[in-house]
Amino acid sequence: MTFKLKDLMRIRNSVKKLVGQSVKIHVMFRLRHFVQDVDKEMRTLDEMRTDIIKRLGVRKGQSFSIPENDVENQEKYETEYKLLLEEEVEIRVAKVKLSDFEIAREGSDIIETPAGEGVIKVPRLNVLDIANLDFLFEDEPEGKNNE
Repeated sequence: MTFKLKDLMRIRNSVKKLVGQSVKIHVMFRLRHFVQDVDKEMRTLDEMRTDIIKRLGVRKGQSFSIPENDVENQEKYETEYKLLLEEEVEIRVAKVKLSDFEIAREGSDIIETPAGEGVIKVPRLNVLDIANLDFLFEDEPEGKNNE
């Protein structure tokens, strides 16, 4: 499936939540490929953003930044970064069932799930996450009209 980098930025946090969810092993296997691919593209995007800042900015200690009063380079950065966010990448998507996930109930924002080394606290998928990741699911959320 083809995604613009700006869309991956929008769903980034929702994707991170997928890794620790309590689901059947075959579902997690499908999701791991997707999560790894998104992670790879986000690392590349972050590296490219840093390259733009290094090129247009000034060094301050160990980091680089574009001074606020450098309007010309601030504008160049905005233009280049917006163009970069429009780039498209191909990511493998294997459909899964929404019903395979625990959905957060009001007032409940974490679940404990096994994660290799032990038990960690992972935010549950919420309604916004479901909306962000709608393309992954092969079934409809409860209450959604099938028109």
